[in-house]
Amino acid sequence: MTVAIEAIPSEDTEAFTYLAFEYDNDLFTDVYENLTQIKKEKILTFNLDSNFFTIISGSYHTLRKRLSIPNIEKDKFSVKDIELKHTPNVYPLEYCQLHIENNYFYFTAYTFKAKKKVEFQSVNFDRAFIENLQKKCN
Repeated sequence: MTVAIEAIPSEDTEAFTYLAFEYDNDLFTDVYENLTQIKKEKILTFNLDSNFFTIISGSYHTLRKRLSIPNIEKDKFSVKDIELKHTPNVYPLEYCQLHIENNYFYFTAYTFKAKKKVEFQSVNFDRAFIENLQKKCN
């Protein structure tokens, strides 16, 4: 199952941008445990596999065929079987990371467009996000 979440790019764009990744129950179980049982002094950062995320970018009428934008606006995610073939508006990202603080977590990833580094950052998520995601995917 593919999960899509909102991504905020480090450069101005009119396109909608979303991070897409294959759901990993073990990863989200570990993040949930980290949020609920481990006190942290500072933000923890974990490297994920390179190309863990795929960016989906484009106009609303292009993206609505691939994912549910209303679900992302309501639940902070969309779960679908999305075909992530590489087209002009779908491409893999590098340097994918997970960042965990005491009550929330978020993701970052980078791409290099025309020799320029662009960072994509997700919105912040909490344990309720994980609970809702696990209900939909399990």
